Amino acid sequence: MEPLFMALTDYHVIVANHEAVYVWEFRQRRRPGEVETLPGVLDNESKSVERVVHVDDVPSGAGQTLLDFRKTKKPTRDPIASITASNGRMVLGRVSGVLQVYSLPRVSLFSRHLIQCRPHSMYLNSLDTRIAIVDISGIMQIFDFEQHNAEGELGQKLNFQRKDVWDVKWAEDNPRMFAIMEKGRMYIFRDLDPEEPISTQGYICEFKNLEVLHANIDELMLDPNHPTKDHIKEVEIKSLRDSRDLLNKVSVEEATQFIKDNPHPRLWQLLADSALEELDMDLAEQAFVHCRDYAGLQFVKKLRKLNDPKKVKAEVSAYFKNFEAAERSFLVEDRRDLAVQLRLKMGDWFRVLQLLKAGHGGGDDVLLNQAMNAIGDYYVDRQKWKQAISYYQQAGSWWQLSQCFLKMEDYESLQALIPQIPEDDTMFNELGRRFASVGMCRDAVACYLKAQNPKAAVDTCVELNKWHQAVTLAKQMNLPDVDMLLSRYAGHLLQQEKRHDAVQLYREAKRFPDAAALLFKMAKELVASEQVNKDFLRAKKLYSSIERQSVSRMQPPCCSRWPRSWWLLNR
Repeated sequence: MEPLFMALTDYHVIVANHEAVYVWEFRQRRRPGEVETLPGVLDNESKSVERVVHVDDVPSGAGQTLLDFRKTKKPTRDPIASITASNGRMVLGRVSGVLQVYSLPRVSLFSRHLIQCRPHSMYLNSLDTRIAIVDISGIMQIFDFEQHNAEGELGQKLNFQRKDVWDVKWAEDNPRMFAIMEKGRMYIFRDLDPEEPISTQGYICEFKNLEVLHANIDELMLDPNHPTKDHIKEVEIKSLRDSRDLLNKVSVEEATQFIKDNPHPRLWQLLADSALEELDMDLAEQAFVHCRDYAGLQFVKKLRKLNDPKKVKAEVSAYFKNFEAAERSFLVEDRRDLAVQLRLKMGDWFRVLQLLKAGHGGGDDVLLNQAMNAIGDYYVDRQKWKQAISYYQQAGSWWQLSQCFLKMEDYESLQALIPQIPEDDTMFNELGRRFASVGMCRDAVACYLKAQNPKAAVDTCVELNKWHQAVTLAKQMNLPDVDMLLSRYAGHLLQQEKRHDAVQLYREAKRFPDAAALLFKMAKELVASEQVNKDFLRAKKLYSSIERQSVSRMQPPCCSRWPRSWWLLNR
């Protein structure tokens, strides 16, 4: 189907052409105690996520599990002209002026209404009780789904009309407030009563908390690669401006009465802030109750426990994010610890460090090390390793220091760091692995030995072909698998044709039979070769060495075990 109209809600994507509507439920509604699910994990309900509804059908919402895209090509005499949707309803506007209201997520036809105009765009309010309709000529009307008309039927077009309207936005927190763009001016309505217009050419983005956020797209598109904050502006509605003026110019009682006559959570929040500035805790508590601000109530409760008005004023300054004034108040009261706690909550570790170094009473060595580490982490996040190293060194954070040295590939500094690390530190194993990964066997062994892990040290020597060091270390540590390690080392030497080194290895390990067997093999190969007459002295020495190995074991050689060539060489 060709997408001509589209609407998006928190749970649905809705696309329509002139004949049919496609509804995709990309996220299910969350029931109490359940977690939101995505389309890939809907299990048995995955078949009912997508639906196609023809504009002439009367769907009940039951049994519509099969997608039939042939409906999108079925002609109709009254095509779709506009669509809109919220989390609970979907409204189709047809060319004839008929509004068809569907319930979501079942997509069942709820009601039909006639508005006698061709809708171009439609906008539902926050409770789905009213809909603003702008026709193809720019005339705006409002239809109320809950009022009864003259015939007693549910649904009534209100006595409201505006011309040359090109944008509408309902307030998210008040179903009877909306803002419209009419030519080059913005109008804000409360119960169909307009406020003073505001000259602007912006597109309305958001309307909540008595403020309208709008963006000047025309100016933005003149230089789209360099947007600025000036392209997005906020406009306060009249009641918010009047409340602020009343709090600044008249008594608090009159402002409170005005807010009671025009209740809104934002106005009560404004009154609470003004009461806190005046240190009127009773009025602030009352205002926080009306705007349902539990955190504000807890803050008032905390202030009531403070006996010093200066401390209360400092806490209020911090509440309004005037941190510099709050810090000055704490320092004047000689409460450097509170100033430190304030900066800790802000995460301003640089200032925390300054306060701790400036005087006593603001913290201890533990807090000082915490600040050093936090500043070091700040530089690490920005890959400024040298600056981070200086703070980690002051904090004695050996692990973080080692990571910085590794990032910089500064292994000389890492070597110098090893003696400074306490013997019982658990980081030696990791350092040993890091040293081994770059072939630094000696340093890796030193780290493993400090970590009381001699087996890892021997394995590292083997992996790096430091066999002699591995055998020596295994003997020193009395490891149980020394014989196996000797055999592996000897095999390594024999693969490299270093037979004499292998014999020497067996002799040092007091494995005389293995040394004699290897010498016997070498002598036998030499005698069998054609060079025995040229190198008979070497052959004789080999057999003599075999005899010495046997003597070392206190077992004289048996004449029957020696070949005839041995007796000929020893005449």
